[in-house]
Amino acid sequence: MERWVVMNKKADFYGIGEKFGIDPVIARLIRNRDIIEEKEIDLYLNGRIEELPSPKQMKDVEKAVSILIQKIREGKRIRIISDYDVDGVTSNYILYKGLSKCGALVDYKIPDRILDG
Repeated sequence: MERWVVMNKKADFYGIGEKFGIDPVIARLIRNRDIIEEKEIDLYLNGRIEELPSPKQMKDVEKAVSILIQKIREGKRIRIISDYDVDGVTSNYILYKGLSKCGALVDYKIPDRILDG
C-alpha cells in the first residue's frame, strides 16, 4: 500500500483551522504550499474569479482559440486526448462540455494506463 507523507512545516494548524473553519490537516496542506499570512490563507480559501490570472498569459492561447473557432465553424471533428488520472479526467470533462456547448463535434480518448503507458 502506498503511504502518503505530509511535510512538517511549523504553524498553529489548530488555530488556523479554527479561524478559517477548516480541518487542521487542510491547514497543514495550505501551509505546505508556503501560504503563511492570514490574508494569503483567506485569498486561497475564498478567492474570486477576478483575482485569477488572465488566460491570455498562456503561450499561444490566442492561436489555439483561433484554430478551435475555425474547426468548429468548418464542422471539423475535434478529439481531446487526456490523462487517466483525476486531473486529466476532470480537465477532459470540462473541455468536452465547453467545446460541445460551442457547437463542436468533439470526442475524447483517455489512454489505458497499462496498454498505453
